[in-house]
Amino acid sequence: MWVCYVIALVPVLLGALLWLRTRRITFAEWMIGSLFGLLVAVGFHVYAIATLALDVKIVSGPVSRLTFYPAYSGGEAEPGWGDHWTVTLDLGGDREDLEIPDEEAARIREQLGGGGGPASEPSTPSATRPASVL
Repeated sequence: MWVCYVIALVPVLLGALLWLRTRRITFAEWMIGSLFGLLVAVGFHVYAIATLALDVKIVSGPVSRLTFYPAYSGGEAEPGWGDHWTVTLDLGGDREDLEIPDEEAARIREQLGGGGGPASEPSTPSATRPASVL
């Protein structure tokens, strides 16, 4: 990201040099070009930060287990966790555990024949019924 800012400094430095050496460039022209370069760099930075959270992992494979983890187990809350679902996928010899939202868990339970009941009901589907997580 720092490269964008270094490139944005080129019109600032070049404009300063031209403004000091010759009087054919006005202060306003120098500032407009410099501000435009810096605004473009800031725009790239804001776009990069805003899209960081949009990184979505798309996987597909047979579901071997869909597990519900309550926030409270044995009378004690797990630190940093609320109620959540985890799906285990078999991906050609590899297994991957993914945390999924309640709506996605209900859709997978329905695909596996477990019904689309409330998310508070734990479910462990059969490994023989494939479902995909997209």
